[in-house]
Amino acid sequence: MLWFAWMSVAMANGPMVWKWSPTASVSYHLETVVDTPRGRRWYAEENESARATKQMLLMDITCVGEPKGKKATVSCDLTSVEFRGAAVPGEEETLAAIMAHDAKRLQGSKLILGVRNDGRILSMDLDSGVPLKTSRSGQIMGGLRQMIERAMAPLDVQLPKDGVDKGKAWKHKGMPLSMKLMTDQGTSGSVSMKHRVTRTEGGVVRLESTGRGTVAEGAMMEQGTSTMMHVTGSGRAAFNTAVGAMDWSEVAGESTYAAANLEGIVSKQRSSFSSWAARVDESGNRIEPTAD
Repeated sequence: MLWFAWMSVAMANGPMVWKWSPTASVSYHLETVVDTPRGRRWYAEENESARATKQMLLMDITCVGEPKGKKATVSCDLTSVEFRGAAVPGEEETLAAIMAHDAKRLQGSKLILGVRNDGRILSMDLDSGVPLKTSRSGQIMGGLRQMIERAMAPLDVQLPKDGVDKGKAWKHKGMPLSMKLMTDQGTSGSVSMKHRVTRTEGGVVRLESTGRGTVAEGAMMEQGTSTMMHVTGSGRAAFNTAVGAMDWSEVAGESTYAAANLEGIVSKQRSSFSSWAARVDESGNRIEPTAD
């Protein structure tokens, strides 16, 4: 009887399923802050580079989707892009110049997503419209793609099967963006992230997520020379069943070297990030995360 009660409430509010359309767009404001205490290098087209201990991406996107069965191809225009960063002492001006150039490089680009109706992001391709003529250009775009993945992580929340809450937590299948390493080599390993409904108010379903695992760079793991990392992730979100889209979502993650790694003994500094996404409604107002 209890399961039927949950089922009745879920159906009354509509299922938790994304409703993409090629004619109706949905817009989001995204922000992510990535802390890299050991420094993350940003490259210019020429020989210059700078190291950042903290980097921030603020981005506005407008997306339309072409549904096909239980999946959709979603095309997002990057309408506004801004980078901010804290540099290693002495490299502030160089970092600011590189970030300003990178923001201009991404402005007007397209992000092509392969998504499931349950919210899982299966693939992500960045089309800047500018051919990558050198390996350095590819390296730069790879780094920018990693920042965009962090910004998109709040939208990669798997909803329950058939969009119906059965009163218990469910597992996110595959590797959530919030638990991937910032690398162009891919992330391999074992992670477990679970989502659950905490409450429903007027067709808006509140969700919570927690996860942990041990991972490494994919290519290095295949060669048997990988450095294992412990990763944790958590998040909160609000899914609007009437609109068929996330109203807002926020995630945070942390990675640290496994104790068996030499790096873990030498440095216990942790890399971390936090990201949030807010849907922009028809009046142009952001539906930002709430405190409760």
